[in-house]
Amino acid sequence: MDGIWGGDKKLENVTLYNLMHMKGGLNDYNDGGMLSWTLSHPNLDFSPLDYLHTLNKTWVCDPGTCEYYSSVGMSLLAFALAQHSGADSWDQYNQMQMFPDGLQETYFNNTLWMKNGKCS
Repeated sequence: MDGIWGGDKKLENVTLYNLMHMKGGLNDYNDGGMLSWTLSHPNLDFSPLDYLHTLNKTWVCDPGTCEYYSSVGMSLLAFALAQHSGADSWDQYNQMQMFPDGLQETYFNNTLWMKNGKCS
């Protein structure tokens, strides 16, 4: 992550709590730019790693000091969960294991973050 953010030390202040509560201070991806890319590349996949690499790396605010929705922050949480679970890569993490057994079906189609595959 340090390389993606060019060594910006503010990144060290972003916590999992900040990301969960939309207080990471991160920008979100550009909807207009993403729409243009998707229309120009209908058979290609834009992964969460692509979002990280193309994200505007300026800060909306210092981490923890404001609330600002960032789906990229949710992707960072997904990466952390995948690493913590021992998954070989972010897309191999079983997302349902984060929910208690009785709640998995409730959340299955409404709570998952992006997976591999073209945008449909």
